[in-house]
Amino acid sequence: MSLVSPSPASLAPVSRLLRFALVTCWLGCGGGEEQQAQPERRGSPPPPAASSAAGAPIGCTRQAADDELAKVFLPAKVEGFCLDPNEPDKSFGQGTKEPLEKIADLFDGEAKNYEDYGVTRVVHARYAREGGGAVSIDVNASKFGSDAAAYAMFTKRVVGDGDPADDATPKPTEGGGAATLGVGNAYLWRGPWLLEIVYNDDTATPDKLEKDASRVLAALVKIVGEKIPGDTKPPAEVALLPSGDRLPMGVRYRLAAALPGIGGDPDAPAKGSPAGAVGYYKAGDKRYRVTVIERGDEDAAKAIFSASMKAAGAAPVADKIGDEAGQLEWKEGPLSGSLVFARKGKRVVAIWDELRVLRGGMPAAERDKRVLSADEKKKQLSAVLEKL
Repeated sequence: MSLVSPSPASLAPVSRLLRFALVTCWLGCGGGEEQQAQPERRGSPPPPAASSAAGAPIGCTRQAADDELAKVFLPAKVEGFCLDPNEPDKSFGQGTKEPLEKIADLFDGEAKNYEDYGVTRVVHARYAREGGGAVSIDVNASKFGSDAAAYAMFTKRVVGDGDPADDATPKPTEGGGAATLGVGNAYLWRGPWLLEIVYNDDTATPDKLEKDASRVLAALVKIVGEKIPGDTKPPAEVALLPSGDRLPMGVRYRLAAALPGIGGDPDAPAKGSPAGAVGYYKAGDKRYRVTVIERGDEDAAKAIFSASMKAAGAAPVADKIGDEAGQLEWKEGPLSGSLVFARKGKRVVAIWDELRVLRGGMPAAERDKRVLSADEKKKQLSAVLEKL
C-alpha cells in the first residue's frame, strides 16, 4: 500500500479535531486492495469541549484535583503544566453528583462503548501551561467495574480491530500496568482505570506536536502510573500468549467473541462469548493471530470447545493436538480465513489467519506467502499448548 504524506505546513492551520483525524488517517487508514477488512475507530479519544479560558494567563493555584479519587493520582504540576485554575474537574457516575449518562459530552458519540464495557465513573481534568497560552492537556480517567474490563477497553483504544503493524499504532511507554504514546495522545491502564490523555496545540506542526507531547505525556503517564491504585497484571490469558514473534502492543483482550466467527459481537460484551486474549504475530512475511481462553475448570473449557465445533463449517482435526482439536473456516466481509483450535485441560487455544494482509481475489500463491498453511497452524498450535 502506498500513501502520500501531507506536508506539515498544510496541517498547521487546521483545528485540533480535524488535525488529529488527518494525522490518524495519514498514518493508519487502509486503502486500495491491500486492506479490505475495515477497522473500528481507535487512536485519539474524542476531545472534550474547549475551555472558555483557553489562552488566558493563569496562576497555578490548585494543589490537587477536585475529584476525590483522581486527587490520589493526578499531580498538581508536571513538566511546565498545572491543573487549570479556570477549569474545574468534571466527574460523572458512581459517587458523584452527575449521572453517568452525561459522559456523552466527553466521548462524542462513543459513550455506549464505555457503558458496554462497564464503566462506573469518569473524571475529566485539564492542565494549562504555567506561562499561559493556548497549549493544554486533557485527561479522561475512566473507572470500570473490573480490571479485565478496563484492560479490554485499553486494548480496544490502542489496537481496536486494526493491525498493530500499522505505524499509527501507539508505541509502548513506561507507566502503570501498560501505557502507550501516540501522536499527541497517551493511554494508561492500571487495575480498574483507563486514562486517555490528549495534548492540545493547534499551532504546532505534526512533528512538533509529537515531539512536545511525547516529552510531557511520557512524564505525566509515569507519575500517574506509579500513584494510581490497582493491579499491574493483565488478565491471566494475556500472560499465556506466546511472546516470540508478537508485534509491539500486539494484544487485544476481548470480553466476548475471542474466537472469530464464534460468539457474537465483541463490542457488545454481554451478548457474546467467550472472553479471551488475542495476540498478533509476524514470522517473516507471514502473519497470524493466537487466541488463548482460560476457564475455571475443565468442564467450562469443554463447553467452549463444543460451542466452537457447532459453528458452521467446523470439523475435527485428525492429528493429536491437545485433548481435542478442530478447524473452522469463517468470513469477514469479502475475505475468508481459517483457524485451528484445541482444548488442553481448562484452556482453549486457536491459531488463525490475519485477514488484514489479504485482499479479495488474491492469487493462491501470493496468499500462501502471507498466512500459515494448515500444517503450519497445527505445528504452531501444538507448540503453544506444550508450554501451557
